[in-house]
Amino acid sequence: MNNNPFEVIDARLSTIEELLIELKHGPRVEKTNRQKLNGIRGIAKFLKCSVRTAQALKDKGLFPVYWVGKNLYAYSDEVEEGLKEKTSRSNHSK
Repeated sequence: MNNNPFEVIDARLSTIEELLIELKHGPRVEKTNRQKLNGIRGIAKFLKCSVRTAQALKDKGLFPVYWVGKNLYAYSDEVEEGLKEKTSRSNHSK
């Protein structure tokens, strides 16, 4: 059992945040290939690109990111979907 009160608070805040997101956007359908990507480095590693490129894609709003305090995270399926939509939009505009 963990006695660190800050870790307990962080876990509870994460749960609350997930519930609020579910209320706002509707219940998520859990996908077996969904992976939580922690930080911009985690996103970059998943995309197999540089941190700078991952930051630029995030800044363009191509996929949703979530914050818990100062910690950023994203979900792999949402990142993939956002990049697929961008690709399909750019292919249709040609």
